[in-house]
Amino acid sequence: MTQEAGSHALLRAVQAAQAHEAAALVTPMEVAGSPRLLVYADAGRATVAAGAPLPAETVAALEAEARAALAAGKHAAVTVHAGAQSFSTFIEILLPPARLIICGAGHIAVPLAQIATLCDYAVTVIDDRAAFASRERFPSAAALRVGDFRRELQAMRDGHPHFGARTALVLVTRGHQHDVECLVEVIGDELEYIGMIGSRRRIRAVFELLEREYGIARAALGRVHAPIGLDIGSQTPAEIAVAIVAEMVNVARGGPALSLSRTPSAAAASLRDAANKGTDDADPG
Repeated sequence: MTQEAGSHALLRAVQAAQAHEAAALVTPMEVAGSPRLLVYADAGRATVAAGAPLPAETVAALEAEARAALAAGKHAAVTVHAGAQSFSTFIEILLPPARLIICGAGHIAVPLAQIATLCDYAVTVIDDRAAFASRERFPSAAALRVGDFRRELQAMRDGHPHFGARTALVLVTRGHQHDVECLVEVIGDELEYIGMIGSRRRIRAVFELLEREYGIARAALGRVHAPIGLDIGSQTPAEIAVAIVAEMVNVARGGPALSLSRTPSAAAASLRDAANKGTDDADPG
C-alpha cells in the first residue's frame, strides 16, 4: 500500500524516520514528474510517495530494492526493472541514532554513559532514585528517567509495540529484582544487544527465576550477555564500561572479539567474576 503525499509531507516523514525508525528514501532518476518514495524497513508501514504517481508494479520493484539496501545497511545506486521500464535509482538509507538504555545509575553507569556517547549512542539512564539519575552525574545523557524500571521502559516505547533493532539495553541495577523486571519487559523485543552485570550466582538466580515464575525459555535468555563485556580483564568501573561498550560494538558490527558470556574456559572464571562483581549497589563517588 502506498500513501500519496506532497513534498512537505514527505519531508516530515523523512525527518520522523531519521529520529525513530529505519527507512530508505528512493529517488528514481530520469523519470517524469520527479517521483520519490520513503520506504520503511517495517513492511507493515505504508510507503510514502510524492511527485508523479507510479504504477503499482514499479512501486513494488522499488520497495524490494529499498528493503534490500536497508538489509545491507548501505546506500545504493541500482537499475530497477519494472515491466517494460528500466531506470536508474538512488537509494539513501536513513537510520535513527543507535540508542543505549542503561537501567541503573550507579558507579559503572557513569563512565558507561560517557563512553557510549563518544561512540554516538543516544543514552537514556533509568533509575528509581532521583539523586542518582541526575544531570550532574550524567551530563552527556540524552535523557534521564526517574521511576520504576519496568514502567519507565514501557513509557519509552512511545506507542510502539517493541524496541527497535538499533537499541541496546544494559542492566547495571543494584538488585536482581530490578533485573528480573527489566528482562520480563524486553526479552521478547528484537534489541540489538542485552547485557546484564552480576556475579555468576546472581545471573543464575535471575535466569532460574525467569524460567520458573515467568515461563521464559532458556533459549530466549541466551540472548542476554551475562557475564557482561569483552574478555579484557576489566577491574575498575571505567574499565568495565570500556568492555561493555566494546561488546556492544562487537555485536553491532559482527566483530570477532571474545565475550565473557561466550568464554567457556575455567581459566576465564576469575576475569568474569572481576568484571561482574560491581553490581552498582554502592553510593556514587
